[in-house]
Amino acid sequence: MRIIIEALRYARDQYQPRGALHLFLAVPAGLAMLIGQMLNTFGPVQTYEHVPTDAVGRYSPAARLQPAM
Repeated sequence: MRIIIEALRYARDQYQPRGALHLFLAVPAGLAMLIGQMLNTFGPVQTYEHVPTDAVGRYSPAARLQPAM
């Protein structure tokens, strides 16, 4: 999990994005939530859940995490 956080922090510093961070992860929802919580300094973090509607499936918005003030 720390590798993911370090990679996201590197990408943020390198590319300086604006707005919410969108996480599309093929992991259990609990792990996505833990990763999102560790990104408190990023601003809003939107997680998505994979919904297996057919052979490919689709992503549906799940938890949106707001930074602590």
